[in-house]
Amino acid sequence: MLIKNQQMSIDRVTQQIKNLEKTKKSDNANQTGNENIDGFIRKEQLHREIKAASSKVITLSNELKEETLKLEQRMDYQGSSEADTTFHLALSKRIDALSTHYGLLIEIES
Repeated sequence: MLIKNQQMSIDRVTQQIKNLEKTKKSDNANQTGNENIDGFIRKEQLHREIKAASSKVITLSNELKEETLKLEQRMDYQGSSEADTTFHLALSKRIDALSTHYGLLIEIES
C-alpha cells in the first residue's frame, strides 16, 4: 500500500512537470523574465520531489527483497505433512505476489 501511494505521488509529480512544460511551450512568447524564473524554480522543485519519491520506492523495493528472502528461508524446511505442504504453498504464493509487485515497480521506473 505504501509503495502504491509513493508511485501515485511520482505519477502526480511527473504529470505536473509535463503540464508545466506544455504551459511553458504555449506561453513562451508571453512570459516575462520573472515568470520564466518561477517556472524554472517550480520545475526544479518537482524534480526534487520525483527524486525523493524514487528514493522511497527504491527503499521499499529493498524491503520487498528482504521480505522475499525471509520467506524463501522459511521454505527451506522440508516438512512432509499436509500442513507443511499448505504452508509452503502459501509462502510460494506470497513470494510470487512480491515478485510481481517488485517487477511492476521496476517496469514503472524504467
